[in-house]
Parts: sequence; structure tokens; C-alpha cells
Amino acid sequence: MAGKENKIILFIMGVICIFLISRPMEGKAVFHINQQGMEENAVTVSWNRQSKEASFDISVYMPVSSYWEGNTFRTDYALKYIGSTSQASYRIAGLEGGRKYKIVIISYDSEGNPLSSIEYVAQTLPKKAEVLKTALKWSSYYSYGQDKTMTYNLYTDIMSQDSADGYEVCLFNAKGKKVKSQKISAKNSISIRHTFYDLRENSYIIKVRAYKNANGMTYYGKWSSKVYALRQPKCQAKWYQNKLYIRWEKIKGANGYDVYICDKKKGTYKKIKSAGAGTTMIYTKKYKNKKFKTGKQYYYYVIAKKKAGGKTYESALSYRFKVTTGK
Repeated sequence: MAGKENKIILFIMGVICIFLISRPMEGKAVFHINQQGMEENAVTVSWNRQSKEASFDISVYMPVSSYWEGNTFRTDYALKYIGSTSQASYRIAGLEGGRKYKIVIISYDSEGNPLSSIEYVAQTLPKKAEVLKTALKWSSYYSYGQDKTMTYNLYTDIMSQDSADGYEVCLFNAKGKKVKSQKISAKNSISIRHTFYDLRENSYIIKVRAYKNANGMTYYGKWSSKVYALRQPKCQAKWYQNKLYIRWEKIKGANGYDVYICDKKKGTYKKIKSAGAGTTMIYTKKYKNKKFKTGKQYYYYVIAKKKAGGKTYESALSYRFKVTTGK
């Protein structure tokens, strides 16, 4: 019953607030209201107090239901009484991240008579950032033996939030040392792609957080979970005594590797073997349960893998290598 009674009380208080707002009030209105604090689930607002104002009631229009009306997504709001204060500032908690809230402040004199009211729209911090995917790829056509001059591009797709003004993308090497940090502006799209150019490591860690600008300050949301980007290993193959040996470079932080082969460059590649973190070479006598044909070209590549946080991250496919059997 207590929960029901609370709902009834809040409803009655909301009606009273609406009634008071609609009444003509004497005295000067509260003015110069500002948002002083921004959190994911709370906002802090402050205002200038007038000489006769002794206390203030704080109410907020809270979302009560959301629905589609044709092709338009709508949200219904109801005014909810939050609390009272004798101070000229108030922290409103229990809000949802990444939303705008219309706040209603009613002032009273020392005898409890309403003096004025004002509305203000405050903003909560965007929710915890989410990285959709990453890809660490060669920045130009690869030629084995030129690895000292090769650089790589890291592409990161971020889930866009309407409430964010932008995002900070932070890059760490495999040991957790910070390498780069860049800010990007938000865009009106489902996702945002950011690119770090001319990188030289073969694996990185990425973290992202959203930010919001207000009142000349920048407020940051929570960092995303760590996301790992692995580059496709460089490979070499050698045909020896009717066996195909494939060797690849070790990728920092990788937990394992998968080796793929096909007899056509743009065909369907078959995974022939998996290897652990400490292995950088395998050999095979067969492809699709048949011996290799002498003098024929085969194509192959290796994918590096890392398991972390309940997910498996794989290196992006950038290049397919080739070898001719019998040579």
C-alpha cells in the first residue's frame, strides 16, 4: 500500500504544482538559473534568490511512456514533485542518462505564499560510450620485407548518442601505455567512425567516452569497456617435402591464431588449423582432405585472436598471401 500511497501523494502534489504555475503571482521571477553540475543520473541547478524568497519547490517533467505514432517516436511526460529547499541550488537525482529534463521551480515567501515560477531545461551526461567495432589495417598495399616503413590505420566505429556533443577516443599499446588521444565532434547518425592514421604497433587497446559542453565547461561520461584491435599477421609460406609450411609474426596480446587456405584468391577460404598464443608456424599436407597439387597456386592468411571480457576480438583481413606448390 505504501507504494500506491506515494504515487497518489506525488500525483496530488503534481496537480498542486500545475495549479500554482497557472496562477498569477506577485513579485519578481527567479532569474539567471544555470546548470552547475552534470552527471549521468543527476543534475544540479542554481539560481539567484530575490529578497522575499524563503523557500523553493522543485518539480521535473518525467517521462512516463514512449511509443510510435506512425513514423514518429513520441514520449509522454508528467510533472513530478522532487523536493523543497531553502537554498538557491538543488541536486536532482534518479534521472536517466543522455536526456533533457524540464525543471519547474516555484518560490515562496516566509509565510508560504507562492511568489514566482520559472522553467529550465537541464541535461544529464550521455550514457557510457559503446564501441561497435574496430579494424587495424595496412594503410597501403602490402609488400613483405617493407615492414620497417609500413604504417597502419585504426578504424573505430562508435555508437552515436543524440545527447553527446562529441567523444574522446583514447589509444593504448598492448602494455596499457597511452599512445594517443583525440576528440571528435558528434554527428547526427547511428554511428561515428574515427581513424588513427600512421600507426606502427600490431595491436592496440581503445577506450571511448562521450562529453557534453555546458556553461563554459566540459563534462565527461564514463569510459567504454576496453576494446582490442589486432592487425592481421604478416605471413610467409614454404613448400618442402610435400608439405606446406606457414609462418607468421607474433601479434602482441593475441591468445591464438587461425590459418586459412583456398585455391582461388576470391574463393571460400577453409580454416585448416588453429594455434595457441606461443605458436607462430604450422604445416599441412592436405587441403580439403586432398593432397596439394604440384605447381598450383594457393592463397592463405592468418587471423589473430584475443579473448577478453567475454568477447573474442579478431584481426581484420587486409591481405591474402600466395604460394606455389612444388617450388
